[in-house]
Amino acid sequence: MMLSAQNGHDLCVRALIKAGASVDAVNNEGVTALIKAAEAGHDLCALELIKAGADVNATEEDDYTALIFACQNGHDLCVRALIEAGANIEATENKGWTAIMLAARNGHDLCVLALIEAKAEIDKIGPQGFTALMFASSSGHDLCVRALIKAKADLEKQTKKGNTALILASQNGHDLCAQALIEAKANVNHENSKHVTALNLACENAHEACALLLLQSGARADVTDDWGGSPLSIAQKKSMGRVLALMQ
Repeated sequence: MMLSAQNGHDLCVRALIKAGASVDAVNNEGVTALIKAAEAGHDLCALELIKAGADVNATEEDDYTALIFACQNGHDLCVRALIEAGANIEATENKGWTAIMLAARNGHDLCVLALIEAKAEIDKIGPQGFTALMFASSSGHDLCVRALIKAKADLEKQTKKGNTALILASQNGHDLCAQALIEAKANVNHENSKHVTALNLACENAHEACALLLLQSGARADVTDDWGGSPLSIAQKKSMGRVLALMQ
């Protein structure tokens, strides 16, 4: 059963179910056939198993559910089937990742949308003190960012170090994410615990597009961080001509 589900052989899965095979049998890692099907994105196998009463909330040794695997790997048809069958959308694996966090981090916007429609908690704090919006922003997945913004994700939520989604997007040079956040009225002058701003980090990492966008949106160039640097001094050090021209 497990091999058939893992490899997408839905007719074999159906035949095995009809012959009385257990749909919730596990291997030595606690993995069920449904988890295998969802992880690999075999929605027809998943549907056969769900129809036969498979446990949609079964967990393997690291507390991954079928839904968490499906979201991590971007299998939106499996995600929707599992949600409809009553999968726990707030389940966490053993490091604190939820389905929507993994979907957002990996850029699976259709999975994010399915979870938003199912009323998943979008501002829950996960690993690194990040929310789903922070993961999407940090990784550069603008479609996920826009979906989460539309769902009213908290733009000003902060990590333990005081970083916001906009700071994370700017630090990593994701100008499309930064633009979406700015359009949604994210604070362009927020300072983290070290008085570092999004513009400071955009300049430090020579992300010209983000720096220009932030300046055009009212970011200050004179904020001094705990090391005595400012966006202006950093841009001068990095010889960012276009950025310096806007700072004048």
